[in-house]
Amino acid sequence: MDPSEENANSPDHETALETIAAPDDFQNSNLTKHMQRFRIVHMDLVAMWKYVSSSSDTRCGICYNDLSCVCPYCHIDSLQSCLVAKGNCGHVFHNDCVKPWFAKLPSPYCPFCKRAWNSKITFP
Repeated sequence: MDPSEENANSPDHETALETIAAPDDFQNSNLTKHMQRFRIVHMDLVAMWKYVSSSSDTRCGICYNDLSCVCPYCHIDSLQSCLVAKGNCGHVFHNDCVKPWFAKLPSPYCPFCKRAWNSKITFP
């Protein structure tokens, strides 16, 4: 037997939907022949987000990935999202992309405009 079939037929397997009885006003209607009512037993929700900037920059200037996506330094299977670092000059980068840049410098400055970097780190 296929392992996926074995898991589906095991007594521990929960179904996401259970059929429940239709209300009395639907008992005699033609709708009950074609329509079943369900109760949700289990639901996994997924949240989505998108970085919205007041400027036109929506991509990290270092890795060129969209700011709402993970950067190359982050683990894809990580539950923590990439932090976005925004300088007082208005340029935005993934925090993990810009950290190695700053580690090489005696005083951090923006990789684009060379202004002194005072970062506002935001969680997406």
